[in-house]
Amino acid sequence: MDIKILKKNVKDSKCTNKVIGKNLILEEVESGKEVTGVIKLKYVLFDTESNIRKEILPEIKKYSLGIIKNLSFKSDFLYFFTYDLNDDGKYQIRMMRYNYISGLYESVFAFEDDLSMYLNSKRLKIFVLNEAYMIVQHEYRKSNRIGTYSGFFEFKSFLYNNNNQKFYSIADKNISDNGIDDIMLISETHCAIKTGVSLLEDNRFGILSENEVHVEGIYFANISQIIADMLIMQKSVSMDEIDRAFYTSTFPYIDVIGKYFVYSKINNIKREEEVIFYDLKTKMITNCINKNVEKPDDLTKKFIIGNEPYIAVKKDTGYEFVDLKKAKRAFKFDKNLHLENVVSDVFIFTGTSEKGLLRKEYNYIEIFGYPQQNTILREKGDLVDIKNYEDNLYIFTSVKNHIDI
Repeated sequence: MDIKILKKNVKDSKCTNKVIGKNLILEEVESGKEVTGVIKLKYVLFDTESNIRKEILPEIKKYSLGIIKNLSFKSDFLYFFTYDLNDDGKYQIRMMRYNYISGLYESVFAFEDDLSMYLNSKRLKIFVLNEAYMIVQHEYRKSNRIGTYSGFFEFKSFLYNNNNQKFYSIADKNISDNGIDDIMLISETHCAIKTGVSLLEDNRFGILSENEVHVEGIYFANISQIIADMLIMQKSVSMDEIDRAFYTSTFPYIDVIGKYFVYSKINNIKREEEVIFYDLKTKMITNCINKNVEKPDDLTKKFIIGNEPYIAVKKDTGYEFVDLKKAKRAFKFDKNLHLENVVSDVFIFTGTSEKGLLRKEYNYIEIFGYPQQNTILREKGDLVDIKNYEDNLYIFTSVKNHIDI
């Protein structure tokens, strides 16, 4: 694996990184607010090979109006929101598409809306299924019955056809009532879909009543089939149900790691978490139970190491990694290290050096290989972010100095 240490501008604290190709990173940076109160964004392409950053279409203003997730397989497109003030005083929101290879761009769709709602009461969630079709979900903030809590709990969902530039209402009651929380690719043609709003965040189970929560579901689906069903306004979109949760149970996330589809199911009464590893090739399931889960930080640290499911357990003596298939401890790391992630069989830890008589303490990042557990890199500085793409690992740090081991 090729490991690159990249210096991050600590002033860009509100910056997210997305690897869109080998040595090519998209930086989405917050750059203040517009007079309307909407957060402004800058999109910057960072070529890690040449160390050159180039802002994308600086002449077009970009805004934080929601979430865009591009599920197109090996896509060359980037998407963003902008808006214009019409002559009649109304705002027209646009979703733009930019090809980072050719440099060409176009408006995908536009609609008039009340821009003030996007400050706190509304957001958009877009799932780009392919270059022609996308799911457009309008999410609205709603308070609970007694007015002590609010979240994005109401939805209006549409399928947008970029070929004829038409919106189609999604007739599936599960999707329209519960909303789509996330979609992830599990192959070039199939995806995993999670519906409903998780109750783990903000302890919603203790705040919302039973008739105020959504039914949560996890499904596998053929992308072409769900598009076809939505186009004819099928009342039940073709999806294979994997699991379901309601009120006393909840799904905090779905994930795809290597050949595994992974998710957690929380028992809200017992505060127990079941972590499920579903092998997409063999259809075999490996699971484990984690107790005393009350908030997202309590969730199990789960990884795929050597193509097999593991969990990491923090103990007084350090981190222990448990091989779930063999049901035994496989290896451990020093107690002075903090586990950040395991990516493609590379262990990433952070730590703080010991203070000496003439030496100040400093933070560092230490990377270990598998299975030898040998140190392959140690870097002075604060860890900012971790990203990977195929056989490339990108470590963002706030300090550039390197310490050879």
